[in-house]
Amino acid sequence: MKYRKKPVVIEAMQWVGDNVDQLLAFVHESDRKISYNHKTNQIIINTLEGNMATNINGWIIKGVQGEFYPCKPDIFEQTYEKVEKDANRKKIEVQERETYERLKAKFERK
Repeated sequence: MKYRKKPVVIEAMQWVGDNVDQLLAFVHESDRKISYNHKTNQIIINTLEGNMATNINGWIIKGVQGEFYPCKPDIFEQTYEKVEKDANRKKIEVQERETYERLKAKFERK
């Protein structure tokens, strides 16, 4: 059988080698911890499955249940696309337009 991944918006931050403080701030609200290994230049993430490492250019993803895990850059690029900031606004505009049209039709019938 084949399955399609559900469209879900995630939060993610890329490890670029000099943004340890930003990564720490990104995961600060969770009970998961990350650390920086100076010898290997890797970020170590305490995931639900244990400690996992990400190299420079790897991504740290916040999952749908608030969990954090690493993702290799090639897999990230194949799996995710950037969400534009106004995506939610467009959805709201469509809903507002549908509501307007529905109310307009209701009052035109009277």
